[in-house]
Amino acid sequence: MVRRLAAILAADVVGYSRLMGKDETGTLSRLNAVRREILEPVIAEHRGRVVKLMGDGLLVEFSSVVDAVECALAWQQAVNDGGADASTDQRIRFRIGVNLGDVIVEDDDIFGDGVNVAARLEALAEPGGICVSEDAWRHARGRVAAVFRNLGPQKLKNISEPMGVFRVEATTEQPETVEQQRGSQSLFGQPTLALVPFRHLGDPGQSFIADGLTESLCAALAHFEEFAFVGAANDGEQASSTFVLQGSVQTSGSRARISVQLSETASSRKVWGQTFDRSNEDTFALQDEIIGIVASTMGEAVLEEGARSLLAKSRDEYTAYDWALDGVQHLHRVDPEENRVARASLEKAVSMAPDLPLAQIGLGFTYALELINGWPTDRPDAFDFAVKIARDLLRRNERFDHAHRLLARLYHFAGRHDEALEHSRRAYEINPYNSDMLMQYGLSLVFTGSPEEGLELMERGCTINPYAPVYYQVHWALGLFFSGRFEEAVARLRRLERPVGPSRLVLAASLANLDRIEEAKAEVDAHLAEHPDASTAVVEQAMPMKRREDLDSYIDGLKRAGLPEAAA
Repeated sequence: MVRRLAAILAADVVGYSRLMGKDETGTLSRLNAVRREILEPVIAEHRGRVVKLMGDGLLVEFSSVVDAVECALAWQQAVNDGGADASTDQRIRFRIGVNLGDVIVEDDDIFGDGVNVAARLEALAEPGGICVSEDAWRHARGRVAAVFRNLGPQKLKNISEPMGVFRVEATTEQPETVEQQRGSQSLFGQPTLALVPFRHLGDPGQSFIADGLTESLCAALAHFEEFAFVGAANDGEQASSTFVLQGSVQTSGSRARISVQLSETASSRKVWGQTFDRSNEDTFALQDEIIGIVASTMGEAVLEEGARSLLAKSRDEYTAYDWALDGVQHLHRVDPEENRVARASLEKAVSMAPDLPLAQIGLGFTYALELINGWPTDRPDAFDFAVKIARDLLRRNERFDHAHRLLARLYHFAGRHDEALEHSRRAYEINPYNSDMLMQYGLSLVFTGSPEEGLELMERGCTINPYAPVYYQVHWALGLFFSGRFEEAVARLRRLERPVGPSRLVLAASLANLDRIEEAKAEVDAHLAEHPDASTAVVEQAMPMKRREDLDSYIDGLKRAGLPEAAA
């Protein structure tokens, strides 16, 4: 089964049965003329692909949400203008729905919830109108000269959760301009990222590699909440963005050299860059590798640069995004005191901007870390509170990968392993280019008894992200332990500059299984000096293994290393 992310436009003729009942031949003739003279040129101009005609309707696929929404606007305008001379009871009019979602590809056809939602949105639209999903709105706002009217959560037929829906209107007497909308993207101080279409150097017959990288990167980067993604931008959009990503492709025979660079717009300073020399015999494999590295790097690089910029600011100047960013930096250190500092910053961000996803998800993770690591918490209902945060975020945006990741961690802790694995899988499917999702899915596979399969994902998550947080190594080492690869686990943990979370315990259990008991005891003693309440009882509660024999092997190693069964 092949899946991909796509913008889907579904359109239907208003009152088709009535029109056919009045004048079947004339209606078919007018509809065919509209398709041929108006719709085909408009769709082609906006780089759409007609998937199929469905009697009175059409299904069109785009690689860009902006193209899809602009096409819908041009479509309705052209049809309305073209039918101005027709009488009301003969006029061809359309309803249009646009969604961004996963589709299943079979030959030239597409299926799945992404298509179904677009069809349901079309049914909500008024005659001559357009409705878009909240996912589509997130990526079209600020880039399309139109007004988006929030209709709130709507219950769509055969769709389990209510979905946010927006009505799209052409510019009115008091237009909401592109510039005004673009400003709303940075309402909380969130940085913007623009992508310059990749340049092709060399054989013109190989230019499809650069085009494919541009389109696929647009789809991949649209998922990240760490920044507002502008898309494949024009000169003006590039100049007004915080960061610009650009690249080139040079081909010679069966080889390709791909150079990519991220720059800060204001200073033109190069933030990150890399050159890849690869075989281009398998174009799809080449694209997947490059996109995985570039997209994953963008999420972390923008956060890293944001953290650097905080050093030059007074806290009185912090935006909501700045407070969220400060909280995330402390959160990544996986330490109980740092976690408390993180929560204070994230709560400040939420108080300033309740709708900022980065702040909300970070706050949820502060409670998840307390539960997972057995740290003291100030909320007796910490589990329910964190679950509610994730669920609320998913009600607003079912494709929010970090919310699925948070639920996975919480449900593993609660022993609901099948649900946890499903949320990890969903997070990975939504954004396979985010190293956080790779690590979480890999960790879930370790917890549920498939450590070797999980290690493949975690190794990829660590290697594609040059800014990978240090706790990735602890997760990787945990996978190595449960695969029985104790020497590799020890080697990986010995390379850490500082202990992180349960790293000393994982190291101690690995050493004990190698019969290096004195070394193992030294690690346990060091852990107890920092966490005097640590015990095998706490570890047993916090280590969410589905299979009892896996947990027993870990606890047995810690007992041999001297970890007490209960706190002293």
